[in-house]
Amino acid sequence: MTGPEHYREAEQLLAYIEDGAYRDRMHLSEAAEHSIAARAQVHATLALAAATALAGERLPFGDFAAWNEVAGVPAPNTKAVNGRG
Repeated sequence: MTGPEHYREAEQLLAYIEDGAYRDRMHLSEAAEHSIAARAQVHATLALAAATALAGERLPFGDFAAWNEVAGVPAPNTKAVNGRG
C-alpha cells in the first residue's frame, strides 16, 4: 500500500466503528471495535511514516496529487502551477 492508501484505509476503518448503524448491523463487540481501531491506528502510523519519509523530497506530481486528495486539498490550477496561468 502507498501512504495515501494507508491514510484512506485508516479513515474507512474509523468510519466503521463510528457508524452506529454499521455496528448494530454487524453486531460488533467492544473487542471487535478495539481491534478495528487498532488496525486503523497501524494504517495511520504507516501513512505518517510514508509522509515523513517523503518530507523535503520533490514529489512527482502524481504522488503530490494523491497526498493532497486524501488530505482534502483542492487540486491546483495546473496552468498556474506550470507558469502559464
